[in-house]
Amino acid sequence: MATNSGSVGAYINSCASTSAAPFPVHRPTRHLVEEDRQDNKVVDTRRAGRLSPQPYYPRPREECPNLVRLIRIPDSIPPLLCMKCMFDEPGASPILFQEEAETPRLVTMSGILTLRHCQIASIVFNSPSQQTSVQESAIVDPMVLPFSPSAVTSEHHPGGPPYTMPHLPKLTELSITIDRGVSPRSLLQFLEFTPALQTLSICASDRPVYPEDCRDMPTVDLPCLQSVMLEGLLANAVDEILSKLALNTSTKIDIHLGPFSPSWSSSTLRSALSRIQDARISYTAQEVEGSGEAASRSKYLFKFSDVDSRVQVHWEWDIPHVDTPNLLHVRLDLAPLANVQMLTILLEDVTPLSHQWIAMLKPFPLLRRLDLSVTRADAQTALARGQSTASFKFKVRATPLLQKVMDISHVFGLGLPGYIDPGKLTTTGATSTIPGSSLRRKLYSGAWRYMVHKSG
Repeated sequence: MATNSGSVGAYINSCASTSAAPFPVHRPTRHLVEEDRQDNKVVDTRRAGRLSPQPYYPRPREECPNLVRLIRIPDSIPPLLCMKCMFDEPGASPILFQEEAETPRLVTMSGILTLRHCQIASIVFNSPSQQTSVQESAIVDPMVLPFSPSAVTSEHHPGGPPYTMPHLPKLTELSITIDRGVSPRSLLQFLEFTPALQTLSICASDRPVYPEDCRDMPTVDLPCLQSVMLEGLLANAVDEILSKLALNTSTKIDIHLGPFSPSWSSSTLRSALSRIQDARISYTAQEVEGSGEAASRSKYLFKFSDVDSRVQVHWEWDIPHVDTPNLLHVRLDLAPLANVQMLTILLEDVTPLSHQWIAMLKPFPLLRRLDLSVTRADAQTALARGQSTASFKFKVRATPLLQKVMDISHVFGLGLPGYIDPGKLTTTGATSTIPGSSLRRKLYSGAWRYMVHKSG
């Protein structure tokens, strides 16, 4: 839809003043809103002297809890728009709509998309956490995106004309921040209408939601997609979304799994993972900020990526201080990582035991080289927050056939703990993790001495 850069607001007003307007327009009569240029928030002109963290509305919240603003992207020719959405009740309609300095009006999402679908280049959707009577641990429905086809179609009256979802040919960026998991079905439905999308970013809280099955949905082809970032979604939602996206080999994928769903099989990334020959792992104990219950827990982050950080998967969890950390939360799909021959591991303030080393290295049966960096708080300079770092390099001197006979994860699992900390033996429980007779366990100990060349 072509319009001149100086007539954007006039175009909407002209549509609103005719009977052929694409959506009903109601001008608020109580008071107007204006933009606070300092912090870019919409504020109530009657209450500008006492701002709240939440934006004010020109109507009571219970009447109009959702706000959409269209802002012109600077220096865009022809003029392109960023659609900023603040939704307190995603299922509620109508929506308070404002474009630049125009007077706010009540509209529907279908009306906004119909009118501006050819100019919207960016969508920033935010639905903050609400104070409800539902417990944090209670399972809730995932959020249906209000601009998805199923949502906008439901806005129309049964007796009215059928609604056709428009394509958004200029949309390149979609950013979603919500207080629960997103509905994979509604997201995939919407992505079918965004052929030029380059960046997809979803940040959700890790509260549990009911799963959705997307097996009956078609694969979405996004040839321009450059990066996908999924944070806080449950593992099944990540799998459903990625399994239906036809990703390019150059698309960067960044996944952050929360504590409610730490374990994940990366089956949907097999094609991307199978090309990796040089991988990286970092395992870190992080500082916990806060007091009370938060201060009594320890926080850990485990990250896997290829050497170019094209594929990144993060596992994050916390446990009580008195508990020993483990890697039961981490699971990498074994089959596609069999081609990894070089691995770099960074440890910070953690000391894996033998069975944890075995779990960490199990996905890499043909490993030929391991570079290890261990960073720990230096006891002598603890008051000054000093740290010491030690580096080790290991090369496997064995044929691929021998590596198939000797499980390389068990070889390193038995040898690494004692080699890193020769002053204190940390191999307790190591032999119990290796099946078979004591002779078999001795065989693996001998393999560590003769198959692995060590330096550092």
